Amino acid sequence: MFYYSSLKKILREEFNQIYIISFFVFLSALLELISLLMISYIIANAGQLNEVLNSLNNFIQIFNDNFLIENLASIFIFVLSYILLSVVFYLIIIRYSSFKVHGLVSNVRTRIIHKLLDMNYFVDGNHKKSKIISNIIFDSSQFGASLIDLVHLISRLCLTLIIFIWLLFVNVVVTLAMISILMILYLAIHFIITPKIRRSANNIAVFNELLIKELSNFFGYIREIIFYNIQDKVINQLSGTNNNIATSTGSKSFLVNMPRFLVDSLILILLASFVLVANSYQQDFVGFYSLLATYGIAAIKLLPAVQNIFYYTQQLLSRKPNMVNLNNFFDSKEHHQKNTELIESLIPDLKEKIKLSNISYQSNTNDSILENISLEINFSDKLAIVGPSGSGKSFLMNTIIGLSSPTSGSLEIDGIRIDDSNVNSYRDKISYIPQKIFLSEGTIKDNVLLFSKENFKESKYKEALKQSGMESILNNSEQNDETTISDQSHNLSGGEKQCLGYARALYERRNIIALDEATSSMDFNLASKVISSILKEWKTVICITHQSYLLRNFEKIIVMDDGKIQDLGSYEDLLLRNKYFKNLCSNE
Repeated sequence: MFYYSSLKKILREEFNQIYIISFFVFLSALLELISLLMISYIIANAGQLNEVLNSLNNFIQIFNDNFLIENLASIFIFVLSYILLSVVFYLIIIRYSSFKVHGLVSNVRTRIIHKLLDMNYFVDGNHKKSKIISNIIFDSSQFGASLIDLVHLISRLCLTLIIFIWLLFVNVVVTLAMISILMILYLAIHFIITPKIRRSANNIAVFNELLIKELSNFFGYIREIIFYNIQDKVINQLSGTNNNIATSTGSKSFLVNMPRFLVDSLILILLASFVLVANSYQQDFVGFYSLLATYGIAAIKLLPAVQNIFYYTQQLLSRKPNMVNLNNFFDSKEHHQKNTELIESLIPDLKEKIKLSNISYQSNTNDSILENISLEINFSDKLAIVGPSGSGKSFLMNTIIGLSSPTSGSLEIDGIRIDDSNVNSYRDKISYIPQKIFLSEGTIKDNVLLFSKENFKESKYKEALKQSGMESILNNSEQNDETTISDQSHNLSGGEKQCLGYARALYERRNIIALDEATSSMDFNLASKVISSILKEWKTVICITHQSYLLRNFEKIIVMDDGKIQDLGSYEDLLLRNKYFKNLCSNE
């Protein structure tokens, strides 16, 4: 039931695909049984070929009156043709199932990304990125493997059930004895090894998540690793995690495959014992060996099928932690999740003011980040936000620009309340420059145009390069706008990357501009020049900065502390009355 409910939750409306796949898998099992029945019947009646011919012709005439099998060669060709056709059909079904399953896995991964984008998932910074990456990569891959195992399990279950029903008609006592022996053997093995398999599976899930975390850290501070000469320490750490994954995976693989060899050996011993005992008491050797041949042929398909049932069941159980992870992810609720069914509406450009009313924001751990904030930002305001680390500056900015939805309170633009139906339209009015400028792997030109939604305009692009300072940077170096850069490359300094971020904003030329420590890596002259340019180019400017020498340029300044607006005023007023602000500016 766990897998059924999990699949329904994860696949949603695509769950019906499992029924379709299962139906075709059942057909393939039925075709396998028919070929088995034909071979069994021919071998069991090898001394009575005329009766075999009559029976086959009677069967064929149900479908075609004009076709007759006349000799042994014809029987062989007919059976061989049927087996080949059933194999081709089986391969087509397996191919269809594999493509369908991997398509479903791809859709699940896309759904994970959609959920992340529809939720304020990383806004409060309390989520483990390694956990999310593990969900996307490892857990979804294991989910795909589980789907494939499920398809094979259904196939083998159908085949086993049909063979057992057929064998019951052959000999009830022998068939029931066979079923009992197989059930006792596999149930005993199941209860012995399943806890160990689950333990190994849990270890694999934990160590894979740890490996992703360690690799993420590795690429994050690779320069420091080299500088502090701790390569051996890092290698040993990664090697230890990889070895733990290998040990757990090897243990699971051994435990899952071990029963096959044990059961094979026990079945051979029981079969040899049965033949010896039967030879001592059996009078009808022809009937006995005919029965033995029937069960022997059935065993060719039956034993691997039963072993596969056990194998795929254990594999599904071993992947339960990954299913639990995906279940928990799709069950997780943020304080706000976007309603994707709403019809989006458009809002006009800012003409009067942005209004925040009684805004409060709590993280997933119920920590109060913003508390009862009310604020009005007029159309022509040049507003700066300052405050100590952890005071709520960035969360206030995220709320103002519509990136984060508050736990309570409202955000309005010219009297229009911002909600899921119009938040995208609202964001389209804002140019946003964060402190860390992300560089996609591509040319400088590609990166300037990275978030542009309009057709390329050469004149706007060149003007953006010029005003942002990127033109001077390129002219004073061996680079040009076709130079390839990436987030890990060192082609551009921190300040130059922030100039590129400014170029993006200039190219877009939206109604409002918001800067979150967007000049922190620039020197005095460059930062002053950029801020001066921004204040001329935009009517409405909202800026977080710790560079006190820039604050003289702003008409209004907010001082944040402990999630509240501690003070609001002009540079001169705050310098006289606010102790924090005075200390901040004394370092100028």
